[in-house]
Amino acid sequence: MRLDAFEVFFADFAPRLRQEVYGHLAPDAHPLALAVMREAVEAAPAGSASITCRIALTWSMANRVEGAKRHSLDEMALDIGQRIPSLAAGLAATGAGPARVMTVAEVAAALRVAYDPSVAKLIEDVGAQAAGIEWEDAGPAGAEEAWDHYRHDGATSVSWVMTEAPRGQVFSNVLANLLAPHPDIARKRVALLYRPYDTAAAVRVVESDRRDAAFAASGRRVGRARDLISVEAANRSAEEEAVGAGVVRFAMFVTATVIDDQDLALAASVVDSLGTSARIRLRRAVGAQAATFAASLPLGLVTSAHLRVPQAMREAM
Repeated sequence: MRLDAFEVFFADFAPRLRQEVYGHLAPDAHPLALAVMREAVEAAPAGSASITCRIALTWSMANRVEGAKRHSLDEMALDIGQRIPSLAAGLAATGAGPARVMTVAEVAAALRVAYDPSVAKLIEDVGAQAAGIEWEDAGPAGAEEAWDHYRHDGATSVSWVMTEAPRGQVFSNVLANLLAPHPDIARKRVALLYRPYDTAAAVRVVESDRRDAAFAASGRRVGRARDLISVEAANRSAEEEAVGAGVVRFAMFVTATVIDDQDLALAASVVDSLGTSARIRLRRAVGAQAATFAASLPLGLVTSAHLRVPQAMREAM
């Protein structure tokens, strides 16, 4: 499972900028260059929207060989360590920019800020390593889950799940408005979860989608443009899978966090409208706010492994 979490929040980034610039100044640099850098830091705006992107990769410790024992933790650490450089290079090649592995302290700090936004400024001032947040302290000190919202450490969040992806042709900017900062939402997190099919299941999926699209298009006397596009997309997916392309299941979680409970209704209305503009059907995760909130964090949480119905039975249905 891969989790891409885009977190948007409004914060004072002057301490972070000051720490980043002053920490990389060369002591033997020209005085004019040093003066220019210091002036740029002091003249920068004090507050602005900040966007962070985290990608979490989760591996199973099960052995591919049937009947063999599970891999040990040391074996998994060695295997993952060998894969990290190529994965980081692949991310950079997509245009995502340089990627680096987060430390345990940085992951713990990210989780603590998600549950308790009041400590965000402290962590920005001193850094995740110096903040000294232990893994045991990453979660909330107190939380209360309601039917349609989740209260945690002085903040309140509402989470949605995607029930329908965009239909028809999807352009690269379809999620632009949903990912962009919004002044009515203090913190917003959009998480995309990917889970690959194995080779045998991928063949069944693409052929089933191809038959369903053809049946829907032939069942109407007057064909619709959307049906024709669906048939073309299904045929293209089948052709790509036949030449070796992978097939993945994907989902989307959206979480809006506010500091004042009075802003909760406005934030929920904004997310509903943003989902419509992105051609995505979002549904509030009623009765599962705490689980949805945690599933969108870089925890490596595989939600399908925590359902009451076994995975094999669900896939056979």
